[in-house]
Amino acid sequence: MTRSLNIRSARYVYKKPLLRFLAALFDFAGGCLLFWRRWVPRHGAFRRILVIRLDQLGDAVLALPAVSALKKCYPEAKLDFFCGPWARELAEYHPDIDRAYVFENTYFSGRVDVRACLREWLGFVRAFRRERYDLAIDFRGDVRTNLLMYLAGAKRRVGRGITGGDFLLTDVAPEMPPRHQLERNLDCLRLLGCETGAPSTDLYYPPATLGILRQRHPEFFARLERPWIVVHIGSGYPSKRWPAANFFRLIDRILESGPGSVILIGQQAERDLAEPFLKPSPRVFDLIGGTSITDLCALLDAADVYVGNDSGPTHIAALLGKKVIVLFSGTNEADYWRPVGEGVTVLSHPVPCSPCHERSCPLPRHECMEEIGVERVLDKVRAAVHV
Repeated sequence: MTRSLNIRSARYVYKKPLLRFLAALFDFAGGCLLFWRRWVPRHGAFRRILVIRLDQLGDAVLALPAVSALKKCYPEAKLDFFCGPWARELAEYHPDIDRAYVFENTYFSGRVDVRACLREWLGFVRAFRRERYDLAIDFRGDVRTNLLMYLAGAKRRVGRGITGGDFLLTDVAPEMPPRHQLERNLDCLRLLGCETGAPSTDLYYPPATLGILRQRHPEFFARLERPWIVVHIGSGYPSKRWPAANFFRLIDRILESGPGSVILIGQQAERDLAEPFLKPSPRVFDLIGGTSITDLCALLDAADVYVGNDSGPTHIAALLGKKVIVLFSGTNEADYWRPVGEGVTVLSHPVPCSPCHERSCPLPRHECMEEIGVERVLDKVRAAVHV
């Protein structure tokens, strides 16, 4: 029997020194108590696998290629996916996922009911213990998920120690030089000896979805003219948003410059961003708050060009092979988080404070986004339309 050493991660992502110190102290104490768990037998195959990606929609989208690669490596295994409610439909329709577990009150929601979150979290611990998983993988690297995998009794627990709790894992993915998030996900599989190759980037939704959407909005689809340009003005964090006023100036310029229709998408919560600038137009279709994730996939798949911030819909459009113009803020490094696809164009403005990893820009002026000019974006849209 060969054995695998739990390689410890020395790097924490916390900004505050106190949090880094507490994480290191937690790991030291836990490592002393559970030192005997660092050595684990290496299984040749797994029958029950749990993959975890609880954070935002875009993160779940970038995890799906690794899910497909894992299923290819273990085709006979039952593979379940644990995600937030925003990724439910992507998981339920994915052919490589046998069951989707959805954390409705996840701690990655905007407003968290702590008691409901803890109650649901403990419920999942019990449910996962009953499943007796041979392997559990968390692509994010979250101490809360490391603890969940340990308490759930998964025999092999693969993840990262960047927020602490690496002593709860049997296999810790090494922190290599910075690389794209999709590759970091695949690194967890490589740790198991999986050949990842070129992973599938396919997304799945019911074939009839676009037809049903047409039936719900017959008057608009009757007057839609090509090219279809889908615009998403929102994002998960305010720090990632191009000013809404700029988006609507861009829409005016697009409509002035030639034929086509603009379709606005987004969550209902993002309607407040658009309301001050919305005005009636026969060539602008407002679907903000009016689509499910599968609706969104079908609509983006049928579109010609997509324009948006760094957000979940942007990652979906890219994986669907669309021509994507993404306005990328200084919040994260574009090289590591940019959407994946040959048709992706990233527009950004360099600033010395990047990457800040802030939810909202703390400076008086959001320079990294405000300095991306409307005409610069329009040029890229025109180029994409006329290719």
